[in-house]
Amino acid sequence: MAWCPACTRYLTPTSLRTDGTCPYCEQVVDYSRQRKVEQAKARGEELEEVVPVPWHFKLLMVATVVYLGWRAAQGVEWLAHHFG
Repeated sequence: MAWCPACTRYLTPTSLRTDGTCPYCEQVVDYSRQRKVEQAKARGEELEEVVPVPWHFKLLMVATVVYLGWRAAQGVEWLAHHFG
């Protein structure tokens, strides 16, 4: 986690700007990210902002699939019992 001394707060990698600056005071916090942006600008490229998917969102999706699969199995069982 990056620390912004001007704002006195911790910043997650996803809350930083693409160039590694603080979104509140615009002070450089992540120097390695800033160096990558400067090297890309020197080559004439622009870096896209990469936002990783949080682990808890992935967990929520897995839990949703498992739950809906279980409910579908219960529905098939209910249909078989009701009409069979």
